[in-house]
Amino acid sequence: MEKEHALTKLMAKVCGINLMVLLAYSVAMYGSTARQQGGEMGFMASMMVMVAMHSGVCFIASIVFVIFKRTHFGLAFLLATLLVAVIGFSFCLAGAKGMNYYK
Repeated sequence: MEKEHALTKLMAKVCGINLMVLLAYSVAMYGSTARQQGGEMGFMASMMVMVAMHSGVCFIASIVFVIFKRTHFGLAFLLATLLVAVIGFSFCLAGAKGMNYYK
């Protein structure tokens, strides 16, 4: 029981930190591209690249932790990979909300 509680705490910490990093660079990119002409497309493209890199780093970290027999960290980073990918690509598509495709 105690071991499961420690694993849940570790997963919450790793996922929370990764989601805060995602939020930080999302706000920074939105602030830098939103006021430009056609900024939605720039935001969408830059978020796509950053989320792919962030998810890739988390996935590689999960593999490395599993190889070095730190399975709890590996599982936590694997969960963080999935969360960052799903939430991040949703942010990416939300940046296209103001685009008019029928001009």
